[in-house]
Amino acid sequence: MRVVGLTNATGRKRKAKERFPRIKAEQRGPYRKHPLDKVDPDPYIHWIDLKMGRTHTSRPAIPEASIEALKTQLAALQGEKEQLIREHRKALDAQEVYSKGLKDQLIQLGLQHNEAMKAAKAAAEARLNEALEDANNSTVSPRAESSVPGQGRVLMAKRTPCMALLVLLVGVADRVVSTATDRGLLPNGNFEERPDKSQLNGTIVKGRFSIPRWEISGFVEYIESGQRQGELVLPVPEGACAVRLGNDASIRQKIKVTRRTEYSITFSAARTCAQAEKLNVSVIFDSGLLPIQTVYTSSGWDSYAWAFRAKHTVVWLTIHNPGVEEDPACGPLIDSVAIKTLSRPRRTKSNMLRNGDFEEGPYIFPGSTWGVLVPPMDEDDFSPLPGWMIMSDTKSVKYVDAPQHRVPHGARAVELVAGRETALVQEVATVPGRSYRMLFYVGDAANGCEASMIVQAYAARASQQVHHDSKGVGGYKRGKMDFVAVDKLTRVVLQSMNYHMKPDGTLCGPVVDDVSLVSVRKGAARRLFR
Repeated sequence: MRVVGLTNATGRKRKAKERFPRIKAEQRGPYRKHPLDKVDPDPYIHWIDLKMGRTHTSRPAIPEASIEALKTQLAALQGEKEQLIREHRKALDAQEVYSKGLKDQLIQLGLQHNEAMKAAKAAAEARLNEALEDANNSTVSPRAESSVPGQGRVLMAKRTPCMALLVLLVGVADRVVSTATDRGLLPNGNFEERPDKSQLNGTIVKGRFSIPRWEISGFVEYIESGQRQGELVLPVPEGACAVRLGNDASIRQKIKVTRRTEYSITFSAARTCAQAEKLNVSVIFDSGLLPIQTVYTSSGWDSYAWAFRAKHTVVWLTIHNPGVEEDPACGPLIDSVAIKTLSRPRRTKSNMLRNGDFEEGPYIFPGSTWGVLVPPMDEDDFSPLPGWMIMSDTKSVKYVDAPQHRVPHGARAVELVAGRETALVQEVATVPGRSYRMLFYVGDAANGCEASMIVQAYAARASQQVHHDSKGVGGYKRGKMDFVAVDKLTRVVLQSMNYHMKPDGTLCGPVVDDVSLVSVRKGAARRLFR
């Protein structure tokens, strides 16, 4: 029997030991099994792996308990995942329901808005038709109808079937309203057209459209001249009737205007029993809060001016009493509401100031002896005295005319009746470093104001005082001030330095007029620096 195979095996083992002397084949070879090895590697391949730097490591078996724990954790994680999916779907469903509800609400709000707009349009058309009908009825004088017995009934019988004539009369009425907006009283601006007796509860006006040509809101009273409130006599400045605005009450009228045109509103107002009374005058989004607590006349009535620029062809003019008193009847009296179209004066070569002679201003009632008060205003407001701003907290300046006052130049002037509390201001474009000269008149209005008057002018870094000793019968003197501009815009300021009163206790002051500003020659500039 040949034993060649054994010899060959022994030879291979010897060669392996010679080739890898540091490795004990009996420990790492296939002849010794490790408990963790399930498959013995081929010895030759095993030694080749050792030569390449890799070592043979046993794969530990995973315990059955760990597998069960992992399965349990996996099941738990799967359950959490499914729970999160369900919660997410539930949140999405809730959000979808909420979004649908919001969409339904928006649709409902849109429908309600459309209904409200339709109702407002219908109400506006109804008011317009009623106003047109009132205008049509007013085209025939009630006195004329009642002057001849039976004639009024004949005219009414003729008007009733003639619709074409009605349209014609409405057109005529519209033209009358448009003409009235140019200058003068508004239709029934003096409230002489009375409300029907059935629309009055004593002096309180009940109906919204009870006062012809006007629409009222809140506590409004119709006051007749000489009427008493306790011991207080309520005078009426013009005519026989006026209205009183109680707590949060207002009156308004629709007027026709020209777009982009400036207008001045003039109205008379008087305080009653409230102390710090104010009136809010507005046209659409333009409004002004006018303080009326200071009385400038002995009669208790003052005329006030306010201006606006028309943005539409038809606007609502509203006069509102924002005050709230314990007695709702403690509100201001309103009378004589007028309007005037304002032109825009331009600067000229002979005068860099706009409206320096004050010829353009608010409407003054004919025969009025107290002028018109121009209240303080912000810089962005439209001034009833074009070109000029009235800078003050609560005080005004007075716009006076020649027929009733002494005016130094032309037909209009400004009386500074509030001392240091007001200033007449205008901004003008100048060249820094250039010299200018300002000229103006200072006098008195011949209204009994006897005092030593001082008017101070300011411009850039210069100031100049002009004195006038008034005897109350008129008179004036010319003032002059030279200055050098320090900026591209220079403010020209005129201010009374003292407070003055007439014998009846009413406020008065110096009159300023014909204010001019020119750039002086180089020779005059050199003399100025000497």
